Amino acid sequence: QVAVGGSGILSVVLDVPTFSSKDYFAIGFYTSEGGLLHQAETGQDKTYTLALHEAGNYYLKIFNDSRYYYSNDQYSVTASFTAGSTSGYEHEANDSRSTANEITFDKDIKGQLSSSADVDYYKVVVGGSGILSVVLDVPTFSREDYFAIGFYTSEGGLLHQAETGKDKTYTLALHEAGNYYLKIFNDSYYGNYSNDQYSVTASFATGSTSGYEREANGTRSTANEITFDRDIKGQLSSLADVDYYQVAVGGSGILSVVLDVPT
Repeated sequence: QVAVGGSGILSVVLDVPTFSSKDYFAIGFYTSEGGLLHQAETGQDKTYTLALHEAGNYYLKIFNDSRYYYSNDQYSVTASFTAGSTSGYEHEANDSRSTANEITFDKDIKGQLSSSADVDYYKVVVGGSGILSVVLDVPTFSREDYFAIGFYTSEGGLLHQAETGKDKTYTLALHEAGNYYLKIFNDSYYGNYSNDQYSVTASFATGSTSGYEREANGTRSTANEITFDRDIKGQLSSLADVDYYQVAVGGSGILSVVLDVPT
């Protein structure tokens, strides 16, 4: 148990007797009610950093979570606490749109997926149309997908989704004022997962979104109309997404369409 008198940053050094890439030990961080804040596995010494947003009792749990590896040799735990603001860190639980952490534009917010099933929601509020840019800075540098990010309307409609194992910037046209949501989660088909810290930074440029697709445009009845000789940019939000566009012509003729793809 660790007791803190206010908000601040908790650092925990777990010194284990093994030096292995295999996971011999696991550590969990919990609220006084038993809510999981973070969990990680390791076979080497490691330091964990966690933002605690309010005074109270918190709990560490050291255990074995491996089906194959176990050590009964001695470990040690050292905890330190720096009181102060936790601005810039996610606030659990934020696993739904209703509990999303609000993002301040141009300021990064750090988070961790406490387990492979954890999801972290963030809210961005915009006053009008414009271009949203989101930088996702992940702790991995891999061709494999360790993280996924989803962009949603206030009603939960999916605007875009992508997976990555590297830092990446995402750009999205928002056509009207309102609340929008980012969801950071694990969606790896092969079981790739990282519980190390990531960060998200969002910025917004107010202005026209002419030249960008408008979701939902998944049917002919919701197709976006194309203006001749002007490009329109779009993204397939998922494997199942389809984007419809409409062209209106006044008579017979030859239609030419240039499809410029990122691959």
